[in-house]
Amino acid sequence: MKGIIAGSVVLFLILLVGLTWVLGSRVKARLTAAYPPPGQMVDVGGYRLHINCQGESQPGGPTVVMEAGNGESSLTWAAVQPEVAKFARVCAYDRAGLGWSEKSPNPRTVADITDELAALLVADAGVEPPYVLVGHSISAGQLPISAGSGISASDVEQLKALIRGLPAELAALSPKGRQVVAEKSGHYIQVDQPELVIEAIREVVEAVQP
Repeated sequence: MKGIIAGSVVLFLILLVGLTWVLGSRVKARLTAAYPPPGQMVDVGGYRLHINCQGESQPGGPTVVMEAGNGESSLTWAAVQPEVAKFARVCAYDRAGLGWSEKSPNPRTVADITDELAALLVADAGVEPPYVLVGHSISAGQLPISAGSGISASDVEQLKALIRGLPAELAALSPKGRQVVAEKSGHYIQVDQPELVIEAIREVVEAVQP
């Protein structure tokens, strides 16, 4: 009797998983049809990545390439990209498995993600070097801080000071680098104060413009 019950449970679970997969596939197909990718899908070796480019290339000027933070899609740059497109060619893309991009068979390591971006830019003839790379969050890592997590207020202030110091160290790598503090923003500066991001990109583009 127990064997019959166990077999029935297993069969039920198999049917449930199958039904979920079928329904999920149908929903995904409907969403894809209702919301097609705003850019183009580019094959990078058996799977396709989504890249959306706007604006015109300036003679000898750079192409701005935007990469979203952890788990985010290219839509995170919606308030920034159209404005940057007024003075440079700018492309935002979705990493494999995010946004409109298809899943990659490769591990999600920094090396593999970098190789995929390089393949994407090479495959798309419209995205030519030099590049100005603009990244949010994931390139510097994330360190969540909560005063209610068992650490003291003093520890919180020390951690905040450490995080504030990281952008300063990055800025110091270039004689032309500088740190801009977004005092009215949370983690998503490109959403809370997009004008700061736009002007920072403008400065870099103009600095490398021949």
